[in-house]
Amino acid sequence: MCVTPTAHWLEYADWWNPVIREPLQIAGGMAVVGEVSGSGVDWNEEAVERLSV
Repeated sequence: MCVTPTAHWLEYADWWNPVIREPLQIAGGMAVVGEVSGSGVDWNEEAVERLSV
């Protein structure tokens, strides 16, 4: 997000939280970046397996 001219736009939907190991934290209308490298998205494999059809 830091290198794009549209960095002020971030699509967020809480419906994906069950399949993300550590859901994105929102504080004061802004995404809080953690200490993870890369995209910061790590799947909750058990939830993905359970919710897959």
